[in-house]
Amino acid sequence: MKIGVLVDGTAESQAQKVLCRKITIPGVTISDPIYVDMQPKATPAQISKKIEGKIQLYLGKVDRIIILIDLEDKAQCPTTFSKQIERELHGKYPSETLVVVKKYTFENWLIADPGAFRKIPRRFQPTKSFESSIVPNKADNITNAQRHINTIMGRGTQYHKGRDPLQLAEKADIMEMAKNSRSFRRFLRLVGHPKYQDQSKIPCKVE
Repeated sequence: MKIGVLVDGTAESQAQKVLCRKITIPGVTISDPIYVDMQPKATPAQISKKIEGKIQLYLGKVDRIIILIDLEDKAQCPTTFSKQIERELHGKYPSETLVVVKKYTFENWLIADPGAFRKIPRRFQPTKSFESSIVPNKADNITNAQRHINTIMGRGTQYHKGRDPLQLAEKADIMEMAKNSRSFRRFLRLVGHPKYQDQSKIPCKVE
């Protein structure tokens, strides 16, 4: 199965590329993500229209297209939001065009493996309280993950949305991320990861 991925951030597209390349599944090829200028606060119809041009790049080349978009501060159920976008798209494209809503942003996925921060000690100093706020399975509960990351940075420094995601993605363990982020597990399920082929509600045991 060949899978195309569309994402809603320029820096994220590079970091997500690293994560996708770490997901190795027999018989599955995940393409490098393509950036789409999607705005989470737009209507599902407006978001669908933004996506359409990029979907054309994948038609006839992949078996499934997965769209990754932030929830940000929308007061809406992520599942409802994803289904609304899918309904807009399924009127024009195959049903294998699916949406994963990150709760709340891509940074929630990055914090889902606190160990990645420990591997960059010159940049981050993760504390026990930082880790306990995420583990177990609580990364998606952090409403402002970027601000949360700033609490473990050296004095006078702040999280850099352009540089830090790529560094963290390079250090991250996708199975650790899956333990702590339900929305990331949903992504793994849709790309066909064997650990989450049946469900993504709860973390599976990693042997």
